[in-house]
Amino acid sequence: MPFESRFFSQIVAIERSSFQNPYSPDYLMLLASWNPKLFLTAVSNDHVVGYVAASARGKQSHVVSLAVRSEHRRMGVGTSLLEALR
Repeated sequence: MPFESRFFSQIVAIERSSFQNPYSPDYLMLLASWNPKLFLTAVSNDHVVGYVAASARGKQSHVVSLAVRSEHRRMGVGTSLLEALR
């Protein structure tokens, strides 16, 4: 599903738990505001289990960040998020 601000704190928590040098909340919000269609979340029972943030220019796109909660990894969440960007 496209970015929804009500899930932002969960997205920040996933970012922080997934990376040694996580993006700041300000940068994540900037990514979401640039194009919400390219900032997708995987939600289960009203909890974000993963997200992908991408940017696009012309025919080229770039995945900026992709993260999945540790307990939901290796279940196809990340793959599904990437496929949803198509």
